[in-house]
Amino acid sequence: MAFIELIGCPASGKSTIYKELKSKYYDDPLWEFSKDIGGSKRKGVLDLIKNKLKLTKVNKGISIGKSMMISAEKYAHQHEELMENIWDLINNSIYDYRGIHQGIRISNSIYGSIVRHSFLSEKHLNQKIIIDEGILHRLTNLYDKKNEKKIIKILRELNYPNAIIMCSSPVQIIFERAKARSSVMYSYKTNDLHILNETKRKVTGAEFIYNYYKNKNIPVFQIDTSSNSVKVSSHKVLDFIDTLNV
Repeated sequence: MAFIELIGCPASGKSTIYKELKSKYYDDPLWEFSKDIGGSKRKGVLDLIKNKLKLTKVNKGISIGKSMMISAEKYAHQHEELMENIWDLINNSIYDYRGIHQGIRISNSIYGSIVRHSFLSEKHLNQKIIIDEGILHRLTNLYDKKNEKKIIKILRELNYPNAIIMCSSPVQIIFERAKARSSVMYSYKTNDLHILNETKRKVTGAEFIYNYYKNKNIPVFQIDTSSNSVKVSSHKVLDFIDTLNV
């Protein structure tokens, strides 16, 4: 099994790449797409859960199988220090400008990522697990220079991913994309200066995490989504994935 996480600042194009890969390999038994575990129409694993277990509604209607929640709680108990460090990072970040409601949303998002990862890990599937908006994405959003040591503590305790793909673009291009999507990306009133500063902070966060894994000799790949079409970007990503051992 290979966990391959897409990272990058919001509006960097990572979800576009994810959707392109998903459209090509959705029904391939050698691939799994982590966003689908816990809420959409994924065939196979999720269908099994739906047929065998009662589903519990969690956070805006996302359905999570009971066995998946058990897997997540088991993982949390086995990695108590990791959990404490994650909550410490969240608590240290949310009061800056995000507010407590953002902290709850981030906590739920990280929990969802842990649910998906722990459940798939227990299955020992011989698959390539493509992760979009996983834990590393949440850490990118929480990045701040003063939080680097806290983030490193978390990264040291994570036993995945097996590879990193960072989607990037020049800051100005990401900024323009973020402005166009500001009503979706931000749940609070904002302005151009704030969006630009947030873009710079998150770009730096993605680069920080990318370089951490690169220095640890974890396979990494960077793709500029502004200078490559979606099709070309996806082919380059696939070429990289093909070099990995599952």
